[in-house]
Amino acid sequence: MAVIDFQVNLSKFLAAQRTALQSLEVCTPPWITVGPVAIVIDRIEFGNNTIRHNVPVTYGIDYPYFDEVGVVYVSGFRVQIAQDVTVWVTSLNDIMAHPNQSPSIIVPLPLTIVMNLDYYAPSQTCILATSFSHVEPGPLPFLPPNFDPKTIPLPITVTNILQALDKFLATVIPTQNVPIDIASMLPATPGKSVIFNAGVSVDSQLQRLAFRTQFGVSSVAPEAQWINFYKGFFEDRVQGAHWGLFLEGDYLASVIQLDIERAVAGALPDELQLFISTSYSNAGGKAVIMNDVLGIYDLPDPLGKLESNPHIPIEVSVKSPGVLTIDVGLPDIKVLVESFIPQWAKIFMKMSGPLGGFLQALIDSALSDLKDPDFPPECKRTAPNNVRCTKNVPTPNLGSAVRLQLTGLLALDDGISLTGTLAVFPLAPGALEMSPREFKFQPPHFSCSGAGPELIAFFQSSPESFDILQALVLVSYDGTLPCYICGVIPMNDPLGVFPVIAIRWDSPTAASTIRIDPPVPPAAYYAAGANTHYPCDLLVKTTTGTRLIRISPPPVLTQQDIDRLVGQMLVALGNCEKLMDGLFHGHGYNPRWSPRPPGDVDVLHLWEIEVNGLQEGETVTLVDSSQRELVKAMAVDGTSMKLSALLTPASGNELSILRGSKLEGRNVAEPNIPQRESASVPFISFLSVVMSQPRYNSYRTPDILM
Repeated sequence: MAVIDFQVNLSKFLAAQRTALQSLEVCTPPWITVGPVAIVIDRIEFGNNTIRHNVPVTYGIDYPYFDEVGVVYVSGFRVQIAQDVTVWVTSLNDIMAHPNQSPSIIVPLPLTIVMNLDYYAPSQTCILATSFSHVEPGPLPFLPPNFDPKTIPLPITVTNILQALDKFLATVIPTQNVPIDIASMLPATPGKSVIFNAGVSVDSQLQRLAFRTQFGVSSVAPEAQWINFYKGFFEDRVQGAHWGLFLEGDYLASVIQLDIERAVAGALPDELQLFISTSYSNAGGKAVIMNDVLGIYDLPDPLGKLESNPHIPIEVSVKSPGVLTIDVGLPDIKVLVESFIPQWAKIFMKMSGPLGGFLQALIDSALSDLKDPDFPPECKRTAPNNVRCTKNVPTPNLGSAVRLQLTGLLALDDGISLTGTLAVFPLAPGALEMSPREFKFQPPHFSCSGAGPELIAFFQSSPESFDILQALVLVSYDGTLPCYICGVIPMNDPLGVFPVIAIRWDSPTAASTIRIDPPVPPAAYYAAGANTHYPCDLLVKTTTGTRLIRISPPPVLTQQDIDRLVGQMLVALGNCEKLMDGLFHGHGYNPRWSPRPPGDVDVLHLWEIEVNGLQEGETVTLVDSSQRELVKAMAVDGTSMKLSALLTPASGNELSILRGSKLEGRNVAEPNIPQRESASVPFISFLSVVMSQPRYNSYRTPDILM
């Protein structure tokens, strides 16, 4: 039986837990109707948290009983996390009365959400589970008399609001079951042992949280070690460190013994047998495994056997962060074998005439054939009598704001504790800004493939059939606390002029641009009347606030607008001609990177290019500014060609696209390529992404010739 404890400083654990909650994408419903008032949850903030260990509970302890698994029960206390939460609420009327700004009144409702924390082993992987228990309301605030501009005083109470929020709050912290492969975190897999039990507890002083895993079971009193554990009485395995992974000395000794056996396996002659027994001690504050080696050497008949019993010390340490070091004081194997031949045997062989000479030659031959064993990759001989094995100790990924690192080792009486640091980087809220940009008419996007005068004529006859109307909402946020866009809902739109399918945003986070691309409104929208020609109202919900964005009504599409857009389309068609001329006449095409990131950002340019319309067998090649070929693809009739290249930014022609002949043996960008036909016009699309520092989002170019 082996017990492994992972203990963590409680304040560090709670800080990491709070950071994890703050990083969640907690999206609230658009609004909740409470009596005559539509309540909007503006945002949810996670504050301080504490550990509770005072609710009595009974735990089942598994143990083998003949061919079945029996269960004994012990009493203890449940581990709970009490998380302070502030739910900021306002009314939909208040939001609607303050377009393009924050509502006038946002009321904080302090609450405490209680979660159960469990750690158990349903199989050979342990599960860390958090689940919602209940909500405890904090001190209730007084609602301002003008909380709802349309119903003064407010016809509801805070209790009414809490009752309406109850079901939603149960989903704020959903049940999570995180598998933890504890065996893979250990210096070595505990042989054929299986995980029988796992549990979590808090020490009686509320200073340390402990996760215990039991490999194998005791045949006598299997519940003994768990009785005190679940009541908060267990050894301190961190002693001031942020966390500690405790390994029993007996388990560690078996790991070291396994390493020694692997180191000498296959390197000994058949006549030599080694039997190794190990024991742990913390001699002089160092974790030492003493290995008693019994060596038996079979001499030729009738000489019998020779024995030797050397003692080999092993020291376990952490000499560099994240690496466990095992120093094995293993003597040179030749010296070890020679020690198996006592002086009396040598004297006997010298005095026995021809027989002695024969035996001496046999032993000399055996010694001369001995070499260093084939050590495993993690082990090497660092001195004539020392073999050092190193083992990287993996640590779990706890998110970008939490760093866990192995830094030390404690040599305790009953085992060792690998200790380390736990750094938690606090997340700071920021200011949420939303800036609308008015509706404008812009030329439609189109590809060079099949584009020609007929497209222009169709646009002139029916411009409303094209997506030419667009407005923007620029969303910015300057905090390190994550802010996500949860949804954009059209409001006050009786004619359905601004459908939700016409709204999109280019990033899930608040540093984003919301695009509204509705169809050109019908004539009824511009008719005289109080309910027509209304603005575009959008309820934008994020995890850090809800705003009503109001954009002025779209302008009427005039003939002057149509003429301007036709002119821009003609320019785009001219660019298509220039592109095609380059591709078909061997000059290639040199796309330009856009947009430009700030000058102090180190970036790489990822070009992803799609080419359609080439004939079977023709090629497309990407080359860099030095004309070095990066990638080449051959067209298959009717399919798209997709190529990509990652380049360091360069001035001038950073990337060139070359079209090659479909004739076998011709070079890339062959100059004598026939003029294009209308049925075989290639077109190219680009997706350009800037890989930058985390504080900048990825950039994306607009379609260049689409």
